[in-house]
Amino acid sequence: MVRGKMRTINEKMFLRLAAQRDEAGLLKMDKLRTHLQNVTIDVKDAQRENNAGYKYSIDELRNDVESQLWHATIRAADYFGAPFDAVKAQKAIEKMANDLIEEVRVIVGNQSGVGPYDVKVPGERSEEVMFEIEVSDE
Repeated sequence: MVRGKMRTINEKMFLRLAAQRDEAGLLKMDKLRTHLQNVTIDVKDAQRENNAGYKYSIDELRNDVESQLWHATIRAADYFGAPFDAVKAQKAIEKMANDLIEEVRVIVGNQSGVGPYDVKVPGERSEEVMFEIEVSDE
């Protein structure tokens, strides 16, 4: 089986996926463990440092999700042994991609709909909060 090529993920995300994969194995959640195993194999060599500069827009996300859904659509059409209308499939894929992105946004608790890697709009400022702690010898 050929799996889709995935963009990089940060080290923290990779470690969380690996931990959830291992936990799924302990809990005998074999289907979940298998899927997480496949994902961690796909991205094992495609990790980026947690604080590395990275840009990724919502349009790029939609395109990546739609691309993977196209692969799934082709698999299903081949399974059923029937041709399909690509225009109708594209409309369905766009809807599924938007629905999936929205579901994931809710699952991860993102309220704004904007990811941390999204490209800044013209005039938008990027602010970093820094703390200084004074240590006294007293």
